Amino acid sequence: MDTATMMLVGQGIQAGARISGGVSALDASKFNAAAMERQATDEFAAGTRSAAERRRETELVLSRARAVGAASGAPGGPSLLDVVGDIGARGEYQAQAEMYTAGQRARNLKDKAEAARFEGRNAFVGSILEGVSGLAIGAGRYDSLYGPPRRNTGIGPWRTTTTYG
Repeated sequence: MDTATMMLVGQGIQAGARISGGVSALDASKFNAAAMERQATDEFAAGTRSAAERRRETELVLSRARAVGAASGAPGGPSLLDVVGDIGARGEYQAQAEMYTAGQRARNLKDKAEAARFEGRNAFVGSILEGVSGLAIGAGRYDSLYGPPRRNTGIGPWRTTTTYG
């Protein structure tokens, strides 16, 4: 194989390797994004379970407060109703806070997944551009080394010699 052919083959292999690296980066970003989205779903599901548990605990506390109030013979007046109402409101607030926190974590993970996809697409496009530019540079080198000879016409229309006397 002559030098010119080896140079062109080398440029082709280099371009292919760059593009292959971009494809690998794209595949890895898709895999990572899918894992983050699964994790986001799990986070939201865990938050839903936690909120349900918080509501169940609130119901137990409310039931106990009603039972203690009834067993003590205290009238079901405003103070008992206020306490029961406050317990219920606090329990619901905590359940909603659990849901919000889980939703926020899930949204953050989905945003990270989208960022990973974006980075993968950019790496892929960049690898294609690098590969094509490498081929173009190689073709230019080949032409300058093995192309037809060119006549050097100088760098401008002015004279480059000096005459004395």
